Amino acid sequence: MSSSFKGKDLFTCQEWTLEELETVFELSRDLKLKFKTGQPTEILKNKTLFMFFFATSTRTRNSFEAAMTQLGGHAHYLAPRTMRLGDPGAPEAIKDTVGVLDRYGHAIAIRCYFPNYGEGEKLIR
Repeated sequence: MSSSFKGKDLFTCQEWTLEELETVFELSRDLKLKFKTGQPTEILKNKTLFMFFFATSTRTRNSFEAAMTQLGGHAHYLAPRTMRLGDPGAPEAIKDTVGVLDRYGHAIAIRCYFPNYGEGEKLIR
């Protein structure tokens, strides 16, 4: 995999070049084929993904956890309601929490759903 992906965020596909997207799709096809044929791959061995979910999801959570396991990594599920985000006694800023998680792991996945268009992207950015 190209080192140009290190530190790269994916907010929208419009922010990536066609070449970058094609590289990701090629890798995806290769990994799916290996999974279907029973070939183990540990491309994410010893890597950690923090999953920060503002909206619950059975399919998204389980697909991320399964993928990390199949690729040799580990996923941590984080629900904001179980953390001290916005807790009146000791509020913790989302930015601070994400900064700490960034130092502990290798990737952060955020899933959010808000009733008003654009709120989720504003929070993430």
